[in-house]
Parts: sequence; C-alpha cells; structure tokens
Amino acid sequence: GAAATETMKPTQSTKNDVYLYNYAYTSQVDFAWDTGLMEAANLTDDPGYASHGAEVGVLWGNFFDLSLPFPTPTEEEQQMGLELRARWANFVKHGTPNVAGQYEGW
Repeated sequence: GAAATETMKPTQSTKNDVYLYNYAYTSQVDFAWDTGLMEAANLTDDPGYASHGAEVGVLWGNFFDLSLPFPTPTEEEQQMGLELRARWANFVKHGTPNVAGQYEGW
C-alpha cells in the first residue's frame, strides 16, 4: 500500500533492485483469523489481509496453530506454498523473486 511505498522511497537511490514483500493471502491457519482477532479489529470484510507470520505454515506446508487437530492444507494453499518456495529460492539464487511463467509484479 501507500505506507509501504513511502517506507521504501529511501532505497530508490541505490544501484540495486529492492523488493517489497507484502503477503496478503488468507489461509485457514492465520492465527489472527483463528483466534478472532480479525473480528475484534473489524477486518472481516477484507479478505486480502494476512497477519504477521501467516505465511509460515503455507510456506513450509506444515500447518500448526493453537487448535487441534491440525488442518489439512487445501489444494490452493499447497499451490501458494509451492509459489512462495519458488520465489524465495529464486531470490536467493538470482536476486529476484520473479519466476518465469508466474506473476512478475513484484
């Protein structure tokens, strides 16, 4: 969003590319959704919001949260995890999170 863009402005004078990582995928194991914090913050009408660290379970494909039994990842969550791993690996290897054939709007 606008606040993140303002935060990144000082890096625009550098010679290297700078990427802003904004994870906004809502999964079934987002702690804030699971515990009712989203409702308390009145954010239930914003499906494009994820709480801090929400990508960890999706990224590694092993969901964990405070409720048992652990949910089984959906097909969509599995695909999101594959994309996250590919982008993170590509960033480490090549300095860019962009992966050929996938959205390159980073």
